[in-house]
Amino acid sequence: MADANRWSGKTPEEVLLESFHEIRNPILITAGYLNVLKSEIDSSDEQVRYFLDAAIHQSLIAKEIVESVYKYINEKRGNQ
Repeated sequence: MADANRWSGKTPEEVLLESFHEIRNPILITAGYLNVLKSEIDSSDEQVRYFLDAAIHQSLIAKEIVESVYKYINEKRGNQ
């Protein structure tokens, strides 16, 4: 479990920037694993394909949210 003390002394923006940076990789890795799984399953199992598609879609949405906040914070920090 992550230690909350690691954020002490940092601004909220720094905490967001660092934490978003750290969760980007697991999101990308998860999406990659799901895509590999999808390519390896029997194409006749539509329910499995449906759930894999949904999981991939949701992981990409999460990635886009993280990326947009990460970019926003970096741009704001650069304009100061």
